[in-house]
Amino acid sequence: MRPLYIKGATDKKINLDGPALKVIAREQADRYIPLKKISRITSIGRVEWQTEALLACCKRKIPITFMDGKAQIQGQLAPPINNSQPINAEQLLEEYLYDLQSPEKYRQWLQALETQQIAKLPAQYRNNEHNPEKIKQAIYQKLFPLVIAQKLKAYENKLTALIYEKTSASLLENGISNTHNDLQLRGINLSQDIAHLALWQLQKSKITYIKKQHKIAERKRGGKLRLEWQHAVELIEENKKIIEEEIELLIYRLKKHLLSEVARNGY
Repeated sequence: MRPLYIKGATDKKINLDGPALKVIAREQADRYIPLKKISRITSIGRVEWQTEALLACCKRKIPITFMDGKAQIQGQLAPPINNSQPINAEQLLEEYLYDLQSPEKYRQWLQALETQQIAKLPAQYRNNEHNPEKIKQAIYQKLFPLVIAQKLKAYENKLTALIYEKTSASLLENGISNTHNDLQLRGINLSQDIAHLALWQLQKSKITYIKKQHKIAERKRGGKLRLEWQHAVELIEENKKIIEEEIELLIYRLKKHLLSEVARNGY
């Protein structure tokens, strides 16, 4: 048994045909999906359901979740059993990784999201540039009199490690394990990638914090700024709410991407 994802379209109908659901769509051949092979159903967008088809799903104890075109849940038809969770993130991930093109699709999604993260930066940090590495170099140059690029990169690695821990915990809370075998086989590290994306939100705060620490160092150690673990922890704590909200938003967008791609391969 496997989940069934049905994409909405003009004149798309779901009827009952004996022991199967019949998917009818304009300019497409009718498709038949045996009820006994369906574990749950997600109906996305405009789909016209026949009453008999809905009742047949209820009798088979097949839960149905109805979503709009933006993947927001509009309603649920759940049989009187305990296993009627509409969307299981781990199952959704498995369906996504089942597609051999998933690593490339994930890479493209990640790049598009990073571009959007960069667009949120103040204009003076971007300088009409869109390449992530060039923007980082520009930020390094802004801070060069205070700290060399090598030490700044080491500091960013500390920040990423701390955000990584928070991201892994949030993924687990959302039902997604970063140690999924198929993720490792495809070279995908969700916690690392989301932590990397979330770090863009800290660029402005990071620059302000480093300038502040440099002034403190000038008074105490004659201008020698050392960015230790305590400085990474302090910056993360100062921006705790921002980071947690950003991680949750990114995980939401990840789940929306998974659902969108799984639905694209559905009926």
